[in-house]
Amino acid sequence: GLSSGMQINVGCSHFVMVQDDFSALEPTIVHEMTHNYLSHLPMPVWLNEGIAVNMEEQLCRSTLTDLGPQQMREKHRQFWNEARIQEFWSGQAFRRSDDASLLSYDLARILVARFSADWPRFRAFANAAQAEDAGAASANEHLEIALDTAVMAIIDARQVGDWHPDPARWLQTAEQGGIVLRPHLMQSSQ
Repeated sequence: GLSSGMQINVGCSHFVMVQDDFSALEPTIVHEMTHNYLSHLPMPVWLNEGIAVNMEEQLCRSTLTDLGPQQMREKHRQFWNEARIQEFWSGQAFRRSDDASLLSYDLARILVARFSADWPRFRAFANAAQAEDAGAASANEHLEIALDTAVMAIIDARQVGDWHPDPARWLQTAEQGGIVLRPHLMQSSQ
């Protein structure tokens, strides 16, 4: 996908990157250090990524894409539907190598930017958000909004259906070689 680096939270937390040019490394360092800072919180992937992308954007003036807002909105509208949004809520869409990755990072960025406009409420939401429900209960309690309503409004969704996070519809994380791979969290299953 879009990954330029990865925060690995095993033993002494560290991160790896694939660039060797500092101008390319700086946004990745900010992004991955943000993940490190948040690693103690059981927040959903979309929230973790949204905070990291916003920090990267604020501190390094980086952007995810050269596409304009209207082009991105249209890409969101064409891509997301009731089934694919579950991949976003579960975090699986961030791992894909197609447009799902770019659109997931962008959607997470927009949600966090909008929600964090009211910082005290956002902070309470982020501290209480749980990965197991994609932060839905915390959003209802602290932001007084349903996540599906927020997403559908942001992308101007034209497809009806159930866009609410539904963990029963999420794919289970596969185990390979004794390691459970999750975005921004690697741990031994032994």
